Amino acid sequence: QGSKAHMVVLYASIFMLMFLMFIVSVNLSDIMTSMGESMTVCGIILAFMGLTQVFTSIAYSRMRRIPRYQHMLLIAFALQAVAIAMFSSDNLAVLTAGVGIMGVGLGLGMPTITNNLSMMSPPSAQGKTMGIYSCLMNLGTSLSTVVMGPMIVAIGYTSSFYLAAAVVLVFGIVVLVSGRFLGQPEATTEP
Repeated sequence: QGSKAHMVVLYASIFMLMFLMFIVSVNLSDIMTSMGESMTVCGIILAFMGLTQVFTSIAYSRMRRIPRYQHMLLIAFALQAVAIAMFSSDNLAVLTAGVGIMGVGLGLGMPTITNNLSMMSPPSAQGKTMGIYSCLMNLGTSLSTVVMGPMIVAIGYTSSFYLAAAVVLVFGIVVLVSGRFLGQPEATTEP
């Protein structure tokens, strides 16, 4: 059933997706310029993330049978964990692949979250639901810099990225385990 517990999981997930995506957006240019790459190359590689996200979302929308949202989010977060771990590399090909994998994770995660939130929210509450979604999405991007900036200064890029990868993987497992207790949500309708 469309419970508040499911919605809390989905809200936390959009926060985490945006938090992680912004780690890449903010820090990739510093990493790449330190490797001697131009900002043009950095922009092209970041655009690759958007491209892979779009094509993954299109493929997602054409799936006939969509698995449980917890499974989809675990896959999305596992892909993000792999991608973030790859950003500790100083190899352009590895960084590019990591950006692409990040886009695939976003392309799976974001439609999963929005589809399930809109399904579980009654029509009269959909404005509120999407407002909370937008707020947490923006909060994730804002707090990403606040948290990661000091961490990178304290322990460096490599350790910070590995730590972020571990946290997101654990978060994905928690989402999966929550599904064992919460079951599968059902569409909510007005009484």
